[in-house]
This record gives sequence, C-alpha cells and structure tokens, in this order.
Amino acid sequence: HELLIMTDALRDLVQKTQDSHTIKKVAIENGMLTLRQSAVHKVLNGLTSIEEALQKTQTEELEIDEDDHSVIAPPAE
Repeated sequence: HELLIMTDALRDLVQKTQDSHTIKKVAIENGMLTLRQSAVHKVLNGLTSIEEALQKTQTEELEIDEDDHSVIAPPAE
C-alpha cells in the first residue's frame, strides 16, 4: 500500500494543482514510499520474490489505466 501523509505543504500543492506527478514527486521528497519501493524492500528482506514485485507493481515512468488497462505515458516535463 502507498500511504500519503497529508502535510501543510502537500495540502497547499493539492489546492494549487491537480498534476498527480508533481504531487507524487513532493510526497516522495517528504518520505512517501511508492509501491515499487516498498516491494523492493520486501524483496531485500526475503518477504517476496523479485518476479512478484515486478509483476504486482508498475514502473515509476508508466501508469496503467484501471478501466481498460492501457498504458498512460506521463506528461512531458
């Protein structure tokens, strides 16, 4: 699971923008672990396999549309 702790800085950012990539970047800078990062920790601690970690998480560069499972490329920065 990803857990985003809402800080004042993040709250202000969410009110100013709906750009999920910017919000995610700031959240990670403030200590949030992505699902992929959490999965890597589990692999390193012997709790899961690398195959399962890769299969169950998406790369940081791509998102998958939950409705039709198509790949959504991130916006150009």
